[in-house]
Amino acid sequence: MPHEHTQDIYIAYLEAAMVIFDLMLCIFLRLQKRDETAVTRRFTQLLYVLAFGTLLDVVVSMGLNHPGLLPPFIFRVLRATNGITATVLGYMLLRYVLAFVRAKQDVKTEGLIALPLILCIGLWMTNPFTGSVINYQQGAESMRGPLFMTMHYYYPLLYIALSIACLILYRKRYETVQRNALLCNLVFIVSLYLVQMLLLPHLMITYYVGSVAAFTMFFALETPAYDRLLRAMDALEKTKKNADEMTERARNAEHKKTLFLRDMSQKMRVPVNTIVGMEEMIVKAATQGHIREYARQMSASSDRLNTIIQGIGEYTRIETAEQVVEEAPYEMAALLDGICVASYEEVHKKGLQFHVTVQGQMPSSLLGDAERITRVLKILVQNAAKFTEEGTVSLIVSCEEMAERTCLLQLKVTDTGRGIRAEDLQKLFVPFAKISSRTENGGAGFGLLIAKALTEQMKGAIAVTSKPLAGSAFTLSIPQRISNVAWMQPYDPTQLIARLERDATGLADEEMDRYKNIFDGKRILVIDDTSVVLTIMTGFLKGTGAQVDIGRSGSVCLMMAEKTPYDLIILDHLMPELDGVATLHLLREKEAEAGFASKEVPVIVMTGNEGENLKEYYLNEGFTGYLAKPVRVRPLMDKLCDILLK
Repeated sequence: MPHEHTQDIYIAYLEAAMVIFDLMLCIFLRLQKRDETAVTRRFTQLLYVLAFGTLLDVVVSMGLNHPGLLPPFIFRVLRATNGITATVLGYMLLRYVLAFVRAKQDVKTEGLIALPLILCIGLWMTNPFTGSVINYQQGAESMRGPLFMTMHYYYPLLYIALSIACLILYRKRYETVQRNALLCNLVFIVSLYLVQMLLLPHLMITYYVGSVAAFTMFFALETPAYDRLLRAMDALEKTKKNADEMTERARNAEHKKTLFLRDMSQKMRVPVNTIVGMEEMIVKAATQGHIREYARQMSASSDRLNTIIQGIGEYTRIETAEQVVEEAPYEMAALLDGICVASYEEVHKKGLQFHVTVQGQMPSSLLGDAERITRVLKILVQNAAKFTEEGTVSLIVSCEEMAERTCLLQLKVTDTGRGIRAEDLQKLFVPFAKISSRTENGGAGFGLLIAKALTEQMKGAIAVTSKPLAGSAFTLSIPQRISNVAWMQPYDPTQLIARLERDATGLADEEMDRYKNIFDGKRILVIDDTSVVLTIMTGFLKGTGAQVDIGRSGSVCLMMAEKTPYDLIILDHLMPELDGVATLHLLREKEAEAGFASKEVPVIVMTGNEGENLKEYYLNEGFTGYLAKPVRVRPLMDKLCDILLK
């Protein structure tokens, strides 16, 4: 263990000369009028520590050169303070560099940076008891402990090395001149540190080197122009932070609004479904013409309300990204049939003609999202019918080949309605924008928003042309892949439209006779937790010859199915305690038990849920069929007949 001999002379003239310059620079910074930033504040703190450490190093060197000049206790405290100050200076340098490169610092990072400094302070504080740094127990001469080099050189060098690493890591955040100035300073400090540590241990130049580096950094970096740049960058950072906070608050508010709309649409659906069902029962049971007409008028209004509620639900699903575009092969003829079926009712109610035309050659099968295309076209046809008092709504379909096995499918919906003014065309797809010429027909403005969003999800586009009193044309263009290169046969929807016209006239006597032949003697169980729905369903099935039992929970369904052999079960999905899906699964498990009456009974799910691929979901769960609320009498009868005849 090396001794510190009294004849050793520690040369501190260079550091003594720098004390005056350090103090002058500190005073200059103190008197200078400038706005403080994180960088300038840390540079000022660095200079204060440097000036204090330089003065302290000179005093300690004098105490080493002249033993007895200072009382032993005071001298030892000064030596410990001097050793700690060297590490503090390295710590302050690293914090300055981090502020300079604008690195993000959190509590964890600050703790890791301060860890070597905390260890240094702890070792110096325990040194009088352990002698691990300097051993004062050997008479007049002191001895260097095993941690002397670590405390005097390695800890400060560690902070300097970390500063160099930060400059290299964040080198793109500042100018090349600034980077070179800082790197040269740090390399200069390390070089002279090594010279003192390895070659000239008695030459006190550590703080001299730091002072020279501080002067260089001041004139190279802490200039008025750089101050202005830092202030501008700090202001920009604060503005960005405020903008991010405002964006987050707006996003949260938008999310809450979406959840509120979705919840309201779900809660409104139950009473609307009840109203629709009761209207159908009134139409079916009423014998007086004016009563039936009143019910039909109520039905038209409730249909409009139901459309608005469905629009709210679909719009919120689009906003919350709950819908996923699915690619699957589909037949073009089947797509057009689906569009006719989905759109016919709206057109028929207005007494309009509905034409479908296929122009040119059309691939028989394409690859895309047929359900989404049908939904968009249904919106466009309904929109056309809503603003057309007389005449025709037409769907014109064409296909333009883009590349090998790829085409641009174009579907144009035209009408002979009132048209749209030029100044209103730009507002059509703006959320909740009011268009004066189109507000008297009601609606909440969701339809075209949904159509545009769904089209964009399919990487397509909607274009609109219109003239007042001359009708409108909405053109849907969607890229599709060709699944089958064979050409589609000429499309003729005449028979389909004739059947739709027949279905729209209501249940004729001969149809009721047909239903009676099928339903007569059948036992049907209807399960729903809402008593009004049970009343509607039993009313629909009244007069068919079927024996209808009802229940209000999944457990009641299981109990009744165990005792009675039912031919068909209609089961609501959303019920408390045991929902429809869980009830079905338990029902299938119990069928294997001996004495269970209803074995392999077909089960139809009845739900007011919304979403894509619901029918596929329910069929995969094991249901025989699917009915969407509000339930209409004819679709109900047709669905039950199809299942009972199998």
